[in-house]
Amino acid sequence: MLFNLLSFRNDKGSIILTTKLNFERWEEVFKDPTLTETTVDRLAHIAHIMNM
Repeated sequence: MLFNLLSFRNDKGSIILTTKLNFERWEEVFKDPTLTETTVDRLAHIAHIMNM
């Protein structure tokens, strides 16, 4: 569902996403390397990533 939301919102508006996990650990959540890679790619495309 997250990937579908990101695909729909792509180039239409801003998305703010907060997480404690680095992108490298997202595969632990999604359990699918391909889905994880495409989701991170969609998120990071033209993104401002802020580590706090």
